Amino acid sequence: MTPRYAIFFAPRLGEALQLIGNAWLGRDAESGMTLPQPTIPGFSPDAIEAVTATPRRYGIHATLKPPFRLAPRLQEADLRDALATFSTRHAAPQIERMALSEIGKFLALTPMGAAREVLGLAAHCVRHFDRFRATPLAEETTRRMTGCLSPRQQVLLAEWGYPYVLDEYRFHITLTDRMGDDAQRERLRGALADLFAPVLAQPIRIADLCLFAQADQDEPFRIIDRYPLIA
Repeated sequence: MTPRYAIFFAPRLGEALQLIGNAWLGRDAESGMTLPQPTIPGFSPDAIEAVTATPRRYGIHATLKPPFRLAPRLQEADLRDALATFSTRHAAPQIERMALSEIGKFLALTPMGAAREVLGLAAHCVRHFDRFRATPLAEETTRRMTGCLSPRQQVLLAEWGYPYVLDEYRFHITLTDRMGDDAQRERLRGALADLFAPVLAQPIRIADLCLFAQADQDEPFRIIDRYPLIA
């Protein structure tokens, strides 16, 4: 088994995003507990479970440094030490308002406005921690190349192991899998706007860098540590 790691934003215990997001996905990435999902009119429990299957594996989060395997001769302890130092040198940015958006065919929470400080933090994470990233497996690169990547995204994939970083990065908190039925997606969007109304009504602070780990490709990601940014 070869673990993968990622540096994500995840809300803190008791915050509205943590409580509502965990319930919606049916899982708490910090404790690993499975949670009952809310009832959504017009959608069966099986349908809700299915449409949240992929984001449930990651937990409620936003990517800062995409998942990677450790480079040879580096250990988890090295990554933890680097995160501890990095977090003491970077301020915690705040997003004033979030919106419920469609990205492609899936639903996500996204910032209203540019969120430049958050974009800057993500870019710093991608660059600073790249020395910990092993070269992606050939099948991983092939799988990502099969999508409709732009020439710029193909360059980023080759340089950084992932196509949606730096100038192609968009801060978002994924809530669903891709949904091909436009009418169904629109109905669910209305229900999620109501469910996440407390989140949409208040700022979100990126208070911590969260180290996530996946023990094996068939296992979900878990939060294994938090590194507070400068308040």
